[in-house]
Amino acid sequence: MRVTVVGINYHPETTGIGPFNTGLCEYLAKDHEVEMISTFSYYPLWKKNPEDEKLLFRTDDIKTVTVHRGWHYVPVIATAIKRMVHELTFIGSSVLRALFSQRPDVYVVVAPPLLSGLAIGFIAKLKGRPVIFHIQDLQPDAAVWLGMLTQRWLIKTLYWFEALTYQWMDVVSGITPAMVSVLLDKNLPRQKVKLLPNWIPISQDAERPARNTDTAMSVRRDLGLADDTFLAVYSGNLGSKQGLDVLLDAALELKKRNVPASKITLMICGDGAEKVRLTEKANELGLENLVFKPLLPYADYQAILTSIDVSLVTQVLRSGKAFFPSKVLSILAAGCPILAVCDDESPLHESLAEANAGVSAHPEEPANMVDQLLRLANEPEILETYSKSGFTWVKRFSPETVLANFDSVLQAMSEKQTRLL
Repeated sequence: MRVTVVGINYHPETTGIGPFNTGLCEYLAKDHEVEMISTFSYYPLWKKNPEDEKLLFRTDDIKTVTVHRGWHYVPVIATAIKRMVHELTFIGSSVLRALFSQRPDVYVVVAPPLLSGLAIGFIAKLKGRPVIFHIQDLQPDAAVWLGMLTQRWLIKTLYWFEALTYQWMDVVSGITPAMVSVLLDKNLPRQKVKLLPNWIPISQDAERPARNTDTAMSVRRDLGLADDTFLAVYSGNLGSKQGLDVLLDAALELKKRNVPASKITLMICGDGAEKVRLTEKANELGLENLVFKPLLPYADYQAILTSIDVSLVTQVLRSGKAFFPSKVLSILAAGCPILAVCDDESPLHESLAEANAGVSAHPEEPANMVDQLLRLANEPEILETYSKSGFTWVKRFSPETVLANFDSVLQAMSEKQTRLL
């Protein structure tokens, strides 16, 4: 079977959607011929590598996957309009590549961006091939719920394009049950909608990583953090949909309660559109218990997960159904408990409760978050329970389970198309 995957993120990106696209292609390439149509790496720093900045196209061969990269615009600050231009330029370059590429047996389009589904769906119809639209973030729902889009005419237009995109797809998939529910509420036929969750590189018989090893603690010390400080870390993109102001509010609440930084410290690792504003705000508030660091190298990030006390995952209120933080699976696979800032109806809250892997706090109640931090800092046995149960739960998302099911869906689509022909 020949498979063409189209997605804006791919290796060497180590966070966000990129690792999932990379893993999907490499898994499929074990038994099939796989072609990836993508862009030059830019996420999460929103900056291309210097050697890629002036290139229009390039083809790489990475672990038996042929990767076609095309130029796209990457804004320094990703405003709503600039993000749209960013996505449209990717769609333009990917359409050119898809038009003149060999016809596959099946197309896989990873969203966002939403409109790539419409564009590749049109090409799939021209070439008489089925296409699956695999949704990582729901657009335009996420932008509307986050308040990034307020113009009624634009919202109405995007929802019209969304409906048309779904109409052209043979299969539409979401990564959480909540996403599937939203899709069904949009009146998509039940047989057209699939649940295809993200995966994590873990085997069913894997053992929980050892915590607080010498290597992990040395990484922690290199960051200037004492061994006995309760450390809560956010790592990832610093954007609007993460709702990171709540971490500053929590740090301020800790300060008001006279909790010293030597007892509890919050750390934010990463980069993004909100970093400058957040850093300036923290400085104005005099938050000595909040530390900003660059995004850690992958090896250091994996090590730090086994030496911190709790990992922080944040979401803006009422945005949870639109997307599921991809980092959650890797955090739990490292045996690290989670303190999530999200509403009670979000898939993130539901997953943590099901896994017994951490606790949640309300996005608009920093005092609630501080209460949870203090409780966890004073009851280390709870953290150990969360670590063990979260690791056990996350093994259900192993490649041999998740990606094998994805492969089966693609083969069924290809076989159905063959019978029709």
